[in-house]
Amino acid sequence: MLKLVSFDCWSTLICFDKESLVKMRHIRAKDFQAILSGYGYELEEKNIQSVIKDSRKELDDIRSKTNKEFNTEETVGLILSKLKIDNKETIFGELKKKLVEVYSGSIESMDLKVQPGTIEIFDSLKAKKIKIGLLSNTEHGDTEEKLLEKFDIAKYFDSIIFSCYFGLGKPAPEIFNKLLSELKVSPSEAVHIGDRMIDDVFGAQNAGMKAIYLKPPIDYKGEKFVEPDATIENFFQLPSALDKLFGN
Repeated sequence: MLKLVSFDCWSTLICFDKESLVKMRHIRAKDFQAILSGYGYELEEKNIQSVIKDSRKELDDIRSKTNKEFNTEETVGLILSKLKIDNKETIFGELKKKLVEVYSGSIESMDLKVQPGTIEIFDSLKAKKIKIGLLSNTEHGDTEEKLLEKFDIAKYFDSIIFSCYFGLGKPAPEIFNKLLSELKVSPSEAVHIGDRMIDDVFGAQNAGMKAIYLKPPIDYKGEKFVEPDATIENFFQLPSALDKLFGN
């Protein structure tokens, strides 16, 4: 019997297109440049954008090998290190704080939308007394909290777990087990929906849950294929997939 449906956040519940992502990265680098210039560090925007990209890749490599998650402060700290900005400078703490705010805040400049059908799905699950969870791999828990409130969907969740607060991200079984434990649900009574084969599908199945793969709008090149329990192209197909898997 189905008792819990958990969701990924980015590109599952909250959607964006590639153009919006590129625009956000440009805004982030430009705002970094302006703040750094105010502190006497004259750097080219393209150099800053390159360093941000390299820093994210370095942290992503660690994530893929260990499932360790990083928060925004740690990411910005690495960026500053790669920009050769000495953390012993008296202004370092103040500078870092401003950059952290820009790094997370720039996400809100994107053209973000809630997945069509989300409210209908959530209302239907609540009517059936089925619990709803969120498992998000993110550095930006505070920003995601604001977005969930902005889109008026925070109220639906019985539990929200952000990897940056938990310290580990999907596909680590610990993060799935944390959700199951909090909501007192066994793995066989739960299903997870997400757009990543390894993080969402493999991670959920490895924790004993069912996994529904939502085909993503962005092609994650080179991602290893695993067999989901069901595949959907949009949320309007989710009720049918749940019914086939659990019959309720």
